[in-house]
Amino acid sequence: MGRVKQTQAIEVRIGECECPDTPHAETGDRAFLRPRLTPEGGMAASYVLAQMQKGDGLVDYMRTMGMVLLEDGLIRWDVQDDDGEPAPTDRMSLRSGMYDYDETLKPIVDRCFELYEETVLHPLEAMVESQKKRPASTSSNGGLTRQSTSAPTQPSAAPPGP
Repeated sequence: MGRVKQTQAIEVRIGECECPDTPHAETGDRAFLRPRLTPEGGMAASYVLAQMQKGDGLVDYMRTMGMVLLEDGLIRWDVQDDDGEPAPTDRMSLRSGMYDYDETLKPIVDRCFELYEETVLHPLEAMVESQKKRPASTSSNGGLTRQSTSAPTQPSAAPPGP
């Protein structure tokens, strides 16, 4: 296969149709994802991985990476608002709390992690393995903490002798 890849959306079933008048009763509510990250999404994922290497914790990584994947991967869905209009999928709407995470967004995010695991999870696994091989750290999370941004202190110069 060449460098130019065909793009066919991947369907993710969210659950039973909850739209007014249940227009998707047979298929349920569905989301449609890109089969691979866009260049912008790939770069954002790489940035999150780099931050993790610098010491951000796993919780920060999962939260940030999940939003990167959701925002970049979600092309559209057939979810409707209370007026029967398409529910927005823009960044602000996804981050606003207007959608229930467990019932609506989690199935999409989980599928994103599966689809983009080469970009997202494999580097994380390698990072965790390299952390295991390091000498024991005094931190409680295997060395995955934020590093200090303070400038290292220099020993003061000895006063000139007589």
